[in-house]
Amino acid sequence: MSATKSVLPVEGDDGHAHSAKRKNVSIACNNCRSRRLKCSATLPSCMRCTENGKICIYEQDDNRKKAVWKSRVDRLQAENERLKSIIERLKGSTDADAAQLLQQLRGGDSDSTSASSMRTAKDSSSPGQTPPTEPSMSQDATMPTMPPDSIGEILMQAVGPDPDAFIAEVKVSNLPPEQLTRQAIHAFFSCGATLFYITTEEEAAALITEVYHSDTIDTEDICDMCALAAIGSQYAVTQIPSAMRDLYFRYACALMHGTMEKDDMRSMRVFICLSMVSIMEKRQRAPRLIAYGLKIARYNLLGRIHSAEEETWPEWARLMRTLAFMECWLSFTLGFSFKLTNKDMVLISQLRVEDPDVVSADLIQMQMSRIALLCAQIYSEICHMKEPAWETVNERLRQADRWSQELPAALQLQTLLQVGDDGLSAPRRRALFLVHMIHIGSHVLLYQHVLGTTWRTVTAGDPFSVMGFLQSSACIHSAYTAVTRQQSQMCFMLYRQNGVFQRCWLVMW
Repeated sequence: MSATKSVLPVEGDDGHAHSAKRKNVSIACNNCRSRRLKCSATLPSCMRCTENGKICIYEQDDNRKKAVWKSRVDRLQAENERLKSIIERLKGSTDADAAQLLQQLRGGDSDSTSASSMRTAKDSSSPGQTPPTEPSMSQDATMPTMPPDSIGEILMQAVGPDPDAFIAEVKVSNLPPEQLTRQAIHAFFSCGATLFYITTEEEAAALITEVYHSDTIDTEDICDMCALAAIGSQYAVTQIPSAMRDLYFRYACALMHGTMEKDDMRSMRVFICLSMVSIMEKRQRAPRLIAYGLKIARYNLLGRIHSAEEETWPEWARLMRTLAFMECWLSFTLGFSFKLTNKDMVLISQLRVEDPDVVSADLIQMQMSRIALLCAQIYSEICHMKEPAWETVNERLRQADRWSQELPAALQLQTLLQVGDDGLSAPRRRALFLVHMIHIGSHVLLYQHVLGTTWRTVTAGDPFSVMGFLQSSACIHSAYTAVTRQQSQMCFMLYRQNGVFQRCWLVMW
């Protein structure tokens, strides 16, 4: 007898093969689903994960549901409409306007021009009309400015195709597990808090307890906590699932409108977190989020004078300093005109460190903002020159070098490169190396810019033009080699101390 199972209908089945009734499959957490076990599907943790002491995670997108596929189709259709509007705008624009739009598109991902391009295609009265731009240091075409899309549009685009339905689902019972949130926020304070001030670790821990264990909870608290967890989870990508990282970010964006109406300081914190996440994911919404955070800072700091009576002034100024650093860093790494005003720079410069002799996170943040601002100013000035002279570039770079020379001995690069116990903690040593990397990196970026500009001026077939380029490039090559050696030294020290991780600013750069 054959061992093969018969596929013929059983006698008495009216010619139809017997088939068991299909069981309905309920939602299951990732742990139970991977092991093909029945899940109780209780929130925030199922019974099996609770008994085994595991983190219980439910994926938000169930691919078996029609609603998930419909959502994806809607996103694709919206993307098609956006691309069509960009094409129509390019067809009806002048060469200069089309070149500016293309430059914006090439600068990063495509969400940068979505709202503005669709709005222009529908509402413009003349073919060549372009959306207004925010005021900048210069309107030179070599330093593009970002289109000022509504901040509400940007946040709702991040939430998804149906923001109202998503906001209605935001509640404590739907949040990721408390243990996962604590792990994400702890990752930020272990890796990024030395460079970027948002809040204190004690306040963050109290906020988590308030959200998960309070009977009455404000949506602003959920927004604040999810924003912190969103940036923290970027430093723990191997421990925090991508679905949870995305959920933290979307919750913060969805609740941001209510937070902006009630608490300006908390709004600044959330904007910092959302900006950092956008930078790490290389989203072009980042400059606009930073710009709106700076707008809130200016509004609140305008009437606050640095005095003993104003206890909250340092907190406002430290948050503004974090936003100002990101604005400057983006400007000279991506080539955008930074939008800090003279008043902004004065406000930031008035913030003093309590004990300048102690290598604290506050001191590191102050020095980082100083060198970033200096680099942004130098890069902006050089980029507005049609043919920057090598002597002019060297003179500007010597200004940045003076910053390094005037640092306290404990912060200087030569001190950090020496082998020995200098009393610095690993996070602060790593942070100082990255601050120096900003200084050295500014040299590399300027050398690249000058070399490219010089090459574009070379006339084909003109021996004197080619000879001039070769002489100038030789000078650049010598200087470029010197700074790259310093970079390699710092990279070696960082790797030796396990100071380079996936979301490190050095790796992103």
